[in-house]
Amino acid sequence: MFGADGAFAYLKDFSAPISFEVTDVPIASAGASNPRTIVTEAGLKISAIPGHHGDAPAIIYRIEYQGRSIVFSGDIDASGLPALATISRAANLLVFHAVVLDPPGSPEVLYSLHTPPGAIGALAARSQVGALLLSHLSPAVDRKRAAVTASIASHYRGSVKFAADGMRVKP
Repeated sequence: MFGADGAFAYLKDFSAPISFEVTDVPIASAGASNPRTIVTEAGLKISAIPGHHGDAPAIIYRIEYQGRSIVFSGDIDASGLPALATISRAANLLVFHAVVLDPPGSPEVLYSLHTPPGAIGALAARSQVGALLLSHLSPAVDRKRAAVTASIASHYRGSVKFAADGMRVKP
């Protein structure tokens, strides 16, 4: 993944030298499997499940600690929603990327990589998450916050916030 021919080859020149402790999450389990626990330590549990983001690797994470849970969707398209629904069930907070508007508001190619607001709201409702935090905001989404919020609210009745640098959220 990080070598000269890997998906993240640019990281070797991006910043100071970095190292990783890697846990494989098999692609074969994408879509319909159970999350895999990758860390259990001192009451902390981190689980992961493959998502789907075109040819790029996509991992969805759930972090649980002291009876609270946060799920990070990462960049996923509609093919990754079943995995996200599995791992986000009853999470206190779902952090979901918000890159595209509902069709046809964004370039068609972006829908093969990202999830539109209506689908985000439907998933948040189906998974019964406590709150939704939209992150990785594109300029289009940022300019149309009211429309994005309305689309999500047509399915999901919980709290919806837009992430900002330095923001603190208590799930």
